[in-house]
Amino acid sequence: MSLNRFMHPRNIYKSPPDFRKLSATNPDLAEYMSIDAERNTVSYNFDNPAALRALTCALLRQDFGLSVDLPLNHLIPTVPNRLNYVLWVEDLLESQGLTTGEVWGLDVGAGASCIYPLLGARKNGWHFVATESNDEAYQFAKNNVERNGLTEKILVTKGDEQSPLMSAVESSGRHFTFCMSNPPFFESQSERTEKASYKPPKLSANPVAESDAVAEGGEVAFVGKMIEESLLLENKIKIYTSMLGKKSSLTPLKTLLHSKHLAFTTTEFCQGRTMRWGLAWSTSLNLDDHPLPHPLKTLKKPVSYPIDFGAQSETSRMSICLRVMDLLQSELQMYVVAEGAGKWRVAATEMTWRSQRRKRREKERMEVDGEESVPENGKPVAAGGYVLQFFLLVRADAFRYGVELEWVDGEKREYLHEVVVFLKNRLAEVIAK
Repeated sequence: MSLNRFMHPRNIYKSPPDFRKLSATNPDLAEYMSIDAERNTVSYNFDNPAALRALTCALLRQDFGLSVDLPLNHLIPTVPNRLNYVLWVEDLLESQGLTTGEVWGLDVGAGASCIYPLLGARKNGWHFVATESNDEAYQFAKNNVERNGLTEKILVTKGDEQSPLMSAVESSGRHFTFCMSNPPFFESQSERTEKASYKPPKLSANPVAESDAVAEGGEVAFVGKMIEESLLLENKIKIYTSMLGKKSSLTPLKTLLHSKHLAFTTTEFCQGRTMRWGLAWSTSLNLDDHPLPHPLKTLKKPVSYPIDFGAQSETSRMSICLRVMDLLQSELQMYVVAEGAGKWRVAATEMTWRSQRRKRREKERMEVDGEESVPENGKPVAAGGYVLQFFLLVRADAFRYGVELEWVDGEKREYLHEVVVFLKNRLAEVIAK
């Protein structure tokens, strides 16, 4: 299924380019095109790295007046998805009132294309410091800035992989409005090779440099390091952002941000059949005050489960609420944080609700045998992350009282239903029939 309809609403590529018109001004595209005269259709060989490079160069030249030189042994960026990221940064800045005056961005790992600074400078007049640690990619990035006459807007510097943000801020001696990053997905070359083996050979043909694809600990470790550095830099960068290649990376990174009490927001970047995920956080701004729409929000209906206790007195209502809290915190060992009147965020690091019945039976057996009962925690499912997060909401009026559990995040949505079943079993005596 094509995800183009979920692109950023201002993305000019929501409708695919007209390849016939594009090839008229970019003749090198023709060798990668196939025309079906009978059906009057055009197909393009997106699986060929040289074809992808030709298309990227053509779109940048036609739509942004940019000329770039892209080596085939480095990542060839797709313009529509990179534009999605730039447009999202525009939205973040606008929501926080940061578009007036000079806007300075820091691009961590700009790559050979230096595409984000080039797009930001040409489209919006932003200033950039772009860092790149790979020697060859660094030289290509510098050349691409120079050939477009943007040296007054973009400074390309050598990056420091051990201190990606701190070194750039200290060496430049300036504060930044935002930073961008598109870190390597894979933790090791062996993981990269394994993932490539799942695809047909033609989809694994691009010989991307290891520096573009692999980093120690993968993108979670890379962005995790950025989060730690942001605590030291504080508002020297007002908004920190990154584009992630794996949805599974969101959970541990969001857990880390929660633990540091940092405000953050997320989004999805869609192009063709490819999805990427955006993560932004700040040490000085409350990004939750101006929530931005999620492109895929309409795809999934909110998952929530009500528990109705029927008509209850004020005293009983308080007792039920306290009992629910006790079950979540004491028995299930979940973290419960108040988010407002009648609303709590609940997080679980383990699937403790699955082991409660077994633990009670084991405790009863030990008591019968005269053995000492030893507390046991459930087996962690996601090291360093939550397996389930949900909101606990009080639903009450003059006649009825109840609570509702609303899915927020986690490994499986089914886990929320399992927690609801657990609570209903333990609260059966007060649930309305």
